[in-house]
Amino acid sequence: MQCIEKLEKFLGEHLNKDIFVNTVTKYDGTPLKHSYIWFKSAETANLLLNKNKDGSDRMEECIDPTHDTTEAEKELEQFFLTPNQSGVSWGEMVEIEEKLMSKTVKRTIKKTKEPLVKFGSIEMTEEQKAQNPNKENIEITFYPIKIPSRYGYSTSKLLAHFVPKDVSEHDIRVHMERYSIDKRETRDKKNYPLVHIDRKSNPSNVLVTFNPLGNDAIFACLMVKRLVISEKCILNFDLFKEN
Repeated sequence: MQCIEKLEKFLGEHLNKDIFVNTVTKYDGTPLKHSYIWFKSAETANLLLNKNKDGSDRMEECIDPTHDTTEAEKELEQFFLTPNQSGVSWGEMVEIEEKLMSKTVKRTIKKTKEPLVKFGSIEMTEEQKAQNPNKENIEITFYPIKIPSRYGYSTSKLLAHFVPKDVSEHDIRVHMERYSIDKRETRDKKNYPLVHIDRKSNPSNVLVTFNPLGNDAIFACLMVKRLVISEKCILNFDLFKEN
């Protein structure tokens, strides 16, 4: 987590308690080449995405190096050296001059500023070096999550089956509540997330409900798709399919 250490140094605060990482793996536990990272601090995520703390783009306006005005400047110079031609009014001369001068104005472009936090390369672990003998370091690239939409599925509820008898609603809630960050008040004024285990169902299942005004459930699903409660209890969550 070298990148997180650099962020800690920049922000001057400890972020580990507010960062959760879900490394995507194959069915046999082999890690793939991407992970999901959840941040309680929005400004931390913004910095990772090379934005300003407030989420605005880090852009600056500069001269376009490909825009050559040499010929336009020569044309303007020739215009000033040429005596006033007969039959051309002063008004027309002014119009011609303004048109030529506009061609000499340097064109500007917008480009992305240097990031506030530079991570550089991250040293690989011994296991990674064994898998990649020709590389010593790896580059980490961060991308924003696009909220997925699945027709017929809830955007505020998660469901998992085969809940063991010794697992309580509290056991599940302690893992889910960290992702419940949308505090907008609903009409029912409930304290989300709500966790309900139905042991009468066959198989038993658990339904976790987040604030319906936001997207907390979707992000939580990315982070706890495979929730490890204990060595003997792993719950596989997915968005609840509406009838």
